[in-house]
Amino acid sequence: MALDERVARDPFIRQFFERMPGEMRGTFTSRQLAALKMVFGESTRAGHMVDIRLEVPLTPRNKKRLYMVALFGQDHRGGKRVGKRGFWRYLFRLVGRLIVALIILSFLLAILFFLM
Repeated sequence: MALDERVARDPFIRQFFERMPGEMRGTFTSRQLAALKMVFGESTRAGHMVDIRLEVPLTPRNKKRLYMVALFGQDHRGGKRVGKRGFWRYLFRLVGRLIVALIILSFLLAILFFLM
């Protein structure tokens, strides 16, 4: 059975097939691959244009740490999202955009401060 074109182009599926013997690749259906991605795909990193991950110690002996992630790139999730709808979705998007704008502004101000 031929794979769905969208499934075949998926980075997770391509990496999955690269680690598998050639004779087994044709035995999976699109539904099976989608189920495997749901189970194992969350822990893999997708190819983002910007992928920044920082870990900052908060206490002297590294017992408490702050972990920050910034990802920028094309959305490959397919547009189906469960959860936030209507007003709340709009509000969360607005707050998220404001946070991103504040982070960018703080980086720019820090650069200007160090250049002076």
